[in-house]
Amino acid sequence: MGCSHAILAVGTVVDYFTSHGSTINLCALDMSKAFDKVNHFALFNKLMDRQVPREVLTTLITWYSLSAAFVRWDNIFSDMITLTCGVRQGGVLSPVLFAVYVNDLIDKLSRSGHGCRIGETYLGCVMYADDLMLMSASLCDLQAMVDSCSVELEGIDMKLNVAKSQVIRIGSHFRNACKNISVNGVEINYVEKLKYLGCFLVAAKSFKLSLHEMRVKFYRSFNSLYSKCYKFTEPVLLYLVSAHCKPFLLYGMEAISPTNSELNSLEYTYSSAICKIFKICHSSVASVLQFMHEKTIKDCWFSRRLRFMHKCRSHDNEVVRFLCLFSDTISG
Repeated sequence: MGCSHAILAVGTVVDYFTSHGSTINLCALDMSKAFDKVNHFALFNKLMDRQVPREVLTTLITWYSLSAAFVRWDNIFSDMITLTCGVRQGGVLSPVLFAVYVNDLIDKLSRSGHGCRIGETYLGCVMYADDLMLMSASLCDLQAMVDSCSVELEGIDMKLNVAKSQVIRIGSHFRNACKNISVNGVEINYVEKLKYLGCFLVAAKSFKLSLHEMRVKFYRSFNSLYSKCYKFTEPVLLYLVSAHCKPFLLYGMEAISPTNSELNSLEYTYSSAICKIFKICHSSVASVLQFMHEKTIKDCWFSRRLRFMHKCRSHDNEVVRFLCLFSDTISG
């Protein structure tokens, strides 16, 4: 449904298993040029298997058969190159077509019995666009899942990029040395931080996002903005920071339940920018924000969390509703 829903899914599964004493192994698999390597004939066959209306299928076949590209160098253009594979980058329909193209992979993993389950719901595989996350409490099962993915992807003319794939462990035994996961004999690296959908997951005893990268992005954005707009009035600067910089501190946070210390850390980062804009000390930030009718980071997170969870509870996707229920249970 969205990046936040995917983060909610991963976080809920990890929290559920770690709260019961297990250590979860997460493997983020990278597909080499995933959207660019979609085989058109295989895609059309999969659409026919799903009984897509003939008119829609004919339109897609005609559309993609006419796709072409050329290279521009200054004012010189190359000959036209016919595109025989791939879906359009940035196209509204492309994620849907890609999901159809790789859906058999997810079905195969679900039927295999490998990976995390909560009750009867299979949650060992979370996929958003071409970002594939495998989760299992057993390294043997995780290796079997990776092997299954490799075989299935080769069948649709796609390959895994082992160099960009990573494994992270979360739970009470996350520091223990373990056997490496491999793809066709090439080992996947274990990491302390794993980038997933713009966030960084941390190898720890419980699920958490790394705040360091959020703060770095905020400071980088603020310094760039302030260097160009420092002559603007304080209300204008505050508005610009709130609109363009603050989202870096809140991205994905509505899908998790951060601790008070984590929220305080983000609050301090935001307050530092306010201090620079208004030439005040940290003790005066709360009064300034109240006077300017601007929310603090904690207030922003709380309102975003309420809206997000409310939408999840009433969502038409049963897995999202199920995850929301378990997230409330664990955090409660």
